[in-house]
Amino acid sequence: FSGWEGHSTTNYYSYYSKSRFFQSAGKVSTCQSLDFKGQFELLQASLTQADPNAYMAAQNHTSWSWGARVYIQMMMAAQHVGV
Repeated sequence: FSGWEGHSTTNYYSYYSKSRFFQSAGKVSTCQSLDFKGQFELLQASLTQADPNAYMAAQNHTSWSWGARVYIQMMMAAQHVGV
């Protein structure tokens, strides 16, 4: 991301901080607001399709935030299974 090199790499850390706040306080922080629920539901819907990859490609999600959410979803899934 030309001109955003430093900023684009710090976005992930705020979600780590947000998850730690939830673990310690039991409250959801209001900082950051990427739609993880909507993305998760879309990914789950893709699994019901004959070709999940084509289904997701047809959704045409190409923004930086979509990619960030995919990465964070992977980290959450790994954490959920104890990795």
